Amino acid sequence: MNGLARLLSSEREALLQRVVGKAQVLPPPGWMETLPRLLDGLQAALESRPLPPREAPARQPLKGADASQLRSGFGLVRDCVLDLWEEAGETVDFQELKVLHHFLDQALEEALTEAAAATARQSQMDAQVEAQVLLDTMLATAPVGLCFVSPDLRFVHLNRTIAAINGVPVEQSLGRPLRDVVPELASVLEPLYQKVLQTGEPVLDFELTGTTPGLNGEPGFWVVSCYPVKDAQGRTFLMGSVVVDLTERKRSADAVASDAAKLEAILQSIPDAVYVGDARHIKHANARARELLGEDIRHVAPQELGRRLACRTADTDEALAPENEPFTRALAGEAFTHELVLCHVPSGKDLWVRFAAAPVRMGERIASAVVIVTDLTEHQKRESELRRAAEFRERFLGIVSHDLRNPLNAIALSAGALVREEGLPARAMKTAGRIVHSTERMGRMIGELLDFTRGRLGGGIPIARKPGDLRPLCRHVLDELRVARPEREVRLKGEGQFQGEWDGDRLAQLVGNLAKNALDYSPDDTPVTVTLYDDGPQVRLEVHNEGEPIPASILPELFEPFRRGAKAEDAKPSGLGLGLFIARQIALAHGGRLEVRSTKEEGTRFTVYLPRAPLAT
Repeated sequence: MNGLARLLSSEREALLQRVVGKAQVLPPPGWMETLPRLLDGLQAALESRPLPPREAPARQPLKGADASQLRSGFGLVRDCVLDLWEEAGETVDFQELKVLHHFLDQALEEALTEAAAATARQSQMDAQVEAQVLLDTMLATAPVGLCFVSPDLRFVHLNRTIAAINGVPVEQSLGRPLRDVVPELASVLEPLYQKVLQTGEPVLDFELTGTTPGLNGEPGFWVVSCYPVKDAQGRTFLMGSVVVDLTERKRSADAVASDAAKLEAILQSIPDAVYVGDARHIKHANARARELLGEDIRHVAPQELGRRLACRTADTDEALAPENEPFTRALAGEAFTHELVLCHVPSGKDLWVRFAAAPVRMGERIASAVVIVTDLTEHQKRESELRRAAEFRERFLGIVSHDLRNPLNAIALSAGALVREEGLPARAMKTAGRIVHSTERMGRMIGELLDFTRGRLGGGIPIARKPGDLRPLCRHVLDELRVARPEREVRLKGEGQFQGEWDGDRLAQLVGNLAKNALDYSPDDTPVTVTLYDDGPQVRLEVHNEGEPIPASILPELFEPFRRGAKAEDAKPSGLGLGLFIARQIALAHGGRLEVRSTKEEGTRFTVYLPRAPLAT
């Protein structure tokens, strides 16, 4: 054993401590474990003996060490060996020195090479791990189903999306055959996957319909694309599949189509003409609209539609301006109902119709307009016929009533003369008295019929205004009623001034009609009260009774001619049912109005509002 080899053997521990003590930077991981083997190799080289390959320093890479750390570490070993050799006073042997430098240089080169290779391997492993993480993340977060299948059609990898489609968790699907996981789809998918695995060619956008355990027997709809996964030699070793689930989209589309079909069926069943469109053209029209406006109404522009309809106003027969055409107004945001006359396109005849048009809004935007056209032609004909018949009846009543006055006056005069005749037998006197009373009653009825005719056909009941006071007028009327109905209590109240310009005879008729009506429709042991109120420019007259309330169903038609209250036939019917109608016409002729309020708690109250002077026109 030469001097340096002997020194390394005897001073091994001191050398190790010196190397560690002089290290200026933290040595790389594993350095202290590698250093003894490095010294063993150096000693073997000095002794010219081989070192087992498994103990060679170059075979033991320092993990995490970079080139600068390795050079610093080997340089420190070199310096410490030379320092120890110098301190021992050994004679320098140039051959040993040459072996020392050659060994350390070679060991450093091998360590650098191995470290570079380890770094490359680690980088490759890191890249593989990163790629795997990215793949796992992509599979987990992809909104579509992704899976990989082996050549024997077993699931190698799949994401949760496709597991949810299959209805089997990921953990329970891995390694299982396709047929076990989705048996309902296996007969279709197996030939598809085998084709891709055998040919190495992809199959794109295959439409698949069926069911899976996750759908509980309900149908599902998917688009499947299959791709071969090849190794470096181009051999297909996996099959990848991308599955887009269209089930909910298809169900929504079916629901929309069903709703559209229902809406179309409803539209076609409507007896009125209905059409919908936008600023460009008519998009939808039911059968009645096509029959009324032309079979080709769909896709007709709004301007053409307006020209085709040739609408005119129903009252003045003036042509409708294009901007006033119902569809155009609805597109402008206006909702309205209006009766017009239009040209029936197939026949060219005029039709009286009602247009109901409205915009269809999508948020703040007007997307389209809808128009409903109701044919009123037959209805207008019937109304016109009924109106003419009513006018004829009313004119006939007026003529007959007027012509009956002369013979009735003759009867009344003759009966009056008989009553005044001296020496007339009692029986004849009684008969003449009945004739007088009957002619008076007939006179009142004829007067009511004439007033009715004037109110309906003559522009209202005529009046002759004169200055007058309502208080004495009402007192006189009520006195007459007390004489006729002595068993009833009739009251008159009023504080203030009640002068004005009015037709006294007509107002006496109004007060008499209302008071007599109150007596007829109230119990005999309750009072009828007539009250006057001074309301400044007008006088308010109220007639109140405590009878049963007027039924709500009768109130809207109470002032129509030939109407009686619900108890008229059971109580004391008299006249023709024109009293309230004539009272209202008299109020209107004076520029006033007549109203009624009837409740169980308050009784029935008729209120007349009469201006003191004619209203300015």
